[in-house]
Amino acid sequence: MFNNPGKKLKSLAKLIFWLAIVLNVLLFIGIYVAMVNEAGTDGNIIVFIVFVVLGLLIGALIGWLSSILLYAFGELIEDIHSMRKQINRIEYRLSKIPMIQEVREETYVEDDEE
Repeated sequence: MFNNPGKKLKSLAKLIFWLAIVLNVLLFIGIYVAMVNEAGTDGNIIVFIVFVVLGLLIGALIGWLSSILLYAFGELIEDIHSMRKQINRIEYRLSKIPMIQEVREETYVEDDEE
């Protein structure tokens, strides 16, 4: 259940995106039909169509932005997991190398040119 959270978050982001698009289209089709029925023969039908198209575009943009953030977070988790695996492999290989411990004295060089 809690294995591979990055992949699951990325899948969830894709699902949220498509659900947002479908629900947005259905919502604005319903709004369009309601407005056309109310408008009747008025000249405001063009205003309603512009409103519906803008609503669809804004809704799609909001759905995309919200899902892209979740997708990016899932990608970040996968990358960090991969890095952690590589670091563990490197640490293991380094632990097998015999090390000679030497005491090193640190010297500091100071510039007295002022």
